[in-house]
Amino acid sequence: MKSYILLAVVCTLLVTVIPCRADKPESENTATAAKAASGRRVFGNGDVLISELDKAVDHELIQTDPSQTNLWKTVSYKSDEFTGVMLGEGGGPSQKPITIRLGAEGVYRVFLGLYGGYDAQRMRVRLSKASSSDTIPIQVTGNPTLVISEAFWKQVDLTGQDLILEGSGDSRSPSALAYVRLQKVPDRKESYPMVISEDGNGIFFGPEPSSPRDLEKPFEDIPEGTCMRMLLWGNGCADNCNYPTKVGQFYPNAGKQFAWQPDFARNMGIWKEKGWDSLRVMRDYTRKRKWEFHVYIRMQAFKAPFPFDVQENSKFFNDHPEYCCLDREGQKVNRLSYAYPEVQQYMLSLVKEIAGYGPDGVCLCFIRGLPLVLYEGIMVEEFKKQHGVDPRQLEERDPRWMDYQGTVVTAFVRQAKRALEPNQRLSVIVPGTELDCRRWGLDVATWVKEGIVDDLLPTGQSFDELDVHRDNPDSLDFDYFARLDGRANVRLIPLLYPWEKYASDFGGWEQLVYSFLDRGADAYAVWDGRSELPKIKDLGKTLDKYQRPAAPAFREIKLRSLQGFRIDRYHYFEVI
Repeated sequence: MKSYILLAVVCTLLVTVIPCRADKPESENTATAAKAASGRRVFGNGDVLISELDKAVDHELIQTDPSQTNLWKTVSYKSDEFTGVMLGEGGGPSQKPITIRLGAEGVYRVFLGLYGGYDAQRMRVRLSKASSSDTIPIQVTGNPTLVISEAFWKQVDLTGQDLILEGSGDSRSPSALAYVRLQKVPDRKESYPMVISEDGNGIFFGPEPSSPRDLEKPFEDIPEGTCMRMLLWGNGCADNCNYPTKVGQFYPNAGKQFAWQPDFARNMGIWKEKGWDSLRVMRDYTRKRKWEFHVYIRMQAFKAPFPFDVQENSKFFNDHPEYCCLDREGQKVNRLSYAYPEVQQYMLSLVKEIAGYGPDGVCLCFIRGLPLVLYEGIMVEEFKKQHGVDPRQLEERDPRWMDYQGTVVTAFVRQAKRALEPNQRLSVIVPGTELDCRRWGLDVATWVKEGIVDDLLPTGQSFDELDVHRDNPDSLDFDYFARLDGRANVRLIPLLYPWEKYASDFGGWEQLVYSFLDRGADAYAVWDGRSELPKIKDLGKTLDKYQRPAAPAFREIKLRSLQGFRIDRYHYFEVI
């Protein structure tokens, strides 16, 4: 029951309080051209991957003839993560050093992807301002011919510096550099803003209200001077609203006594009878406190089965069974499908109504009630037209099917953005991994790249075998979201629950928050954070307590092919 009550969140942010990151160092076209010319891939957070090393060096030191054994060989490869071109030693007695242009300014953590072939043990490298080289060991746990060993080298200011590759120093065991990975180290701020959610349900529990301002009292305990900068306020559950809506319905059970949450029903009835408007109350209160006010909508909380149907029981849902999601066998799922224009237009009307209250932003909450689309007839037929195959015959995670679901949901998100006023922000709360976003049709990469959303709140959760969300802060893949193209133009705010890990290992939970801020998050968010304020209210001021953990000595990336030939099967050892 606790997780059901904690089912909410809200989002978006006001530029004047939590500064929006819009400082792009170069245009997209310029950046793209630079990447192509240098073999560098620059990510949205400033991280750099140089995997096509032949494009980052002068070719005078590259072999054009096998007899040039003191020069470097270019060796193409394909790995589990990316493709590239290595620089391999020529096998001669006097290997010539070669300079790899890094083109980086500022402080980075430098990682080197090393390939030892059969038995090479090391590679010697130095930066152009260094007087001597460092020897980096090549460490592998299995067959050395099948992996690239990524080693952390150092954290350093790379301004005006290039990487000089000197070789292994052993002509009998030639080694190679497969890639250089540069992890940007952001400047630390003195303080980071805090965002908390209030689901708009539990706050109505308790004694009978005597005034609409009773809604403000739980927030009066938040003193001035904390990191608190934004309130994510839930409108209720989808179109079951806690304010006098004209689009959906003021909770259909308002004022009706029932065994489950009787005080909520009673108190909602009082608000409804007296005509009090919770959205107006909280909007005015947050303005007085100088907090950003963002209203979030759970996009799939229309209808719940017995016994929870006493609370979530949308009239629109009940009136339109033809818009239900269907599984691949045609069984109804208690979700409305956003594949239908009628559903999209209905929810856009709710977005516009909420935007009309003048909040700083509206947030689409996509971490409750997924999926948004499934195998409805309208989905199946259009997919068949485009791909010539019935999606019900494919795996649920077939990339073509995930991409198609993404186009449907993205069409709605675009319209939601257009429904807002120019000064209002659109934010999204999404699952915390690329796969969990894509499998539910949430094309976050496109939303960020095209500037459809202004604020992004990835959430530390996973889904169980019943597709129910579970607290899992360690699963949040912060680097995926931080590296998205266009990230500089959105505020990235990781969201964590104060649940299992928080209760059993607060120190570890706290370190996660610090690690996100240390890697460039613009703020930190805590779901239902009001009751946890003593522990969380000043985390954004205490990042100096965080010591970046030592990087792992190495990690392995599996190779699939070398010089155009497959090596993960039909290995060349069979012919030597």
